[in-house]
Amino acid sequence: MQPVAIALNDHAYLGQAFAAEERFNLLWVSVPSWSDNEGGFTLTLWDSHQRRRRLGAQTFTDIRDNSRVALILPEPVPPGSYYWEISQRTGSTRVGLYAHRLANDSSQPAYLGDQPDARLRFVFG
Repeated sequence: MQPVAIALNDHAYLGQAFAAEERFNLLWVSVPSWSDNEGGFTLTLWDSHQRRRRLGAQTFTDIRDNSRVALILPEPVPPGSYYWEISQRTGSTRVGLYAHRLANDSSQPAYLGDQPDARLRFVFG
């Protein structure tokens, strides 16, 4: 299945709820920049979609089209449920995330702004 590109320009933020089965200290996302290598954003890892505790954040600029950008956390986090998002777009052109459309609803939805989408999953690891 070919991923679809979703522009951050159309939303205040794009995010993904997920469950980690192991400790981790790195989070990557797959980024289209529509072939101009110019846009950027801030990638933030939170304890949940309610954003009570920020676990790490980094701003990326001039992201090369179709690249992966990685947030390295200061300390590994334990297995559990988390939420990451991109926000605070930089540049003047489009930048966003790749996503897969799911056949069935997921209990870990993607978010396009405040709207959860249980049939969408952003490409990340």
